[in-house]
Order: sequence, then C-alpha cells, then structure tokens
Amino acid sequence: RSLHRQQAAAAAAAAPQTRLVFLGDSITEGWLRSGFSGTAPSIPQPVNEQLWHDAFGLWSPLNLAIGGDRVQDLGWRLQRGGLLARALRPTIFAVMVGTNDLGAGESWRGGAGGA
Repeated sequence: RSLHRQQAAAAAAAAPQTRLVFLGDSITEGWLRSGFSGTAPSIPQPVNEQLWHDAFGLWSPLNLAIGGDRVQDLGWRLQRGGLLARALRPTIFAVMVGTNDLGAGESWRGGAGGA
C-alpha cells in the first residue's frame, strides 16, 4: 500500500499549479482518507474532503501523507523515492510527522534531528 501511495503521490506531484503541499503520516492522510493499518483498505472520506477543499482549495493543495510514515521514511521518499517532481514548486510545505517515531519509542530529539 505504501509503495502504491508513493507512486500515486509522485504522479500527482507533477501538477505545477499546486501551491500548498502537506507531508506527514496517517494524521495528515486522514484529512482525506481513513483506514491506515496496511491490512484495511484506505477509504475516502467525502465530508473531510469537502472541509479540506473549503479550507485550502484556493491553494490547489496536494496531500502526500502516508499513514505509518516516520521521519526517516519521509526523508527517504523526499531524497530518493521520487516523491517530489521537479515541476512541483509550492509556496508552502506543511510537514506534520513524528507521531510514529514517538510510538516506536524514539526520542523527540531523534525525530527532530531527522527532520
């Protein structure tokens, strides 16, 4: 599921009109979808999606969050995973990741250092 989401995100990132990009884990992904366990399908959330577009629609937002991501996972996707297309030049990146690092027993200092 993660690889599929990564590939879809890389394709979507080619949209040059995107001005706001969200990166993160399941909390951020959950603004548009639910079901992050890897064993359950990810289910669209139409009400959440409407709220998302009402709040951020003028910015042509793109949500590239993947449930389960940790700081090092996001770092890998940014550096080597083809997450961000060269055509993507947003005005703002909103990065919200680290919950899974803490859940794995890592210190907040480690996650902050990786970011």
